[in-house]
Amino acid sequence: METEIDIAQLNGCLPSPVDERDHLISGEVSSKIVRPDVCPAPFDLPDINQFSKEETKYACVTCSLSGIRHQLSRMQDVTEEYDYQWLYDQCKLIDGYPGLNGTSLKAALEVARIIGVKTTTGKFRKIKEYKKVINPNDPAQMETAIFLYHGVIAAVTLSNAGWKGTIVRAPRDGEPTGGHGEVLNGYGANNYFGQDSMPSYHGGCIFQQPKLYPINEAFAVVLDEDIVDTALTGWVASDVKNTISGDTIIGRLNLRDSINGTLIKTLTPGTKFKVVGTSLDFIAGHSWQKIEVL
Repeated sequence: METEIDIAQLNGCLPSPVDERDHLISGEVSSKIVRPDVCPAPFDLPDINQFSKEETKYACVTCSLSGIRHQLSRMQDVTEEYDYQWLYDQCKLIDGYPGLNGTSLKAALEVARIIGVKTTTGKFRKIKEYKKVINPNDPAQMETAIFLYHGVIAAVTLSNAGWKGTIVRAPRDGEPTGGHGEVLNGYGANNYFGQDSMPSYHGGCIFQQPKLYPINEAFAVVLDEDIVDTALTGWVASDVKNTISGDTIIGRLNLRDSINGTLIKTLTPGTKFKVVGTSLDFIAGHSWQKIEVL
């Protein structure tokens, strides 16, 4: 029997930074959309257990994004599973919480947008963009997001006692609480249909969440392009000593989205690559090459 996890000690879902550049799903849009009274979940997502390994016990956010990305792939007749531990490790490079366990929805979404979500077979699948639900505690806005985009990833606060069972309840006064990431991909008259990565709490990963349950934040994922194999590309400072030998990385080297731009990931020794572009300018004290990771 699995040992009960003290959720209050996890806080796997941390607050996303506020960004005025976020694309929004507003109440005005919600009022114009004709949506059904009941919207079933399009798929049962793969059972993911964040507690199956010590390294992933804080990975509820990346489990959730992996789940919603799996669903979007299924809608294009592609069945793939995603490496939520790899995604969690990437999030910790950029989420602004280096000293804390867990990560934010925005960090996971940004990795998925810029790099892609890594499949268990080593491919990368990007998302086009994501949209923030302005008021996730307005059922009309949430139903619109779920109906239009086939689901959202959401952040909630929960307690051990309240999260057990097939219909969850909000924490009560005095109950220890923690942050949690989840997928909401359907709704009925009174409840959202949810899936998460704690099967021991629900007898599986599927549950129902009352619409009155407070939601801290929610984002819809937009994917309107065909599934393609996305190569991992970016810019590296090609003159850093003891980092490159021929077509192989021999020391830790940062891959960036542009010349001296945002960090995509740190390449490790043994990584193979090919050069796909070269800058003629000497910027930030370095020469730069655009590479494709093989």
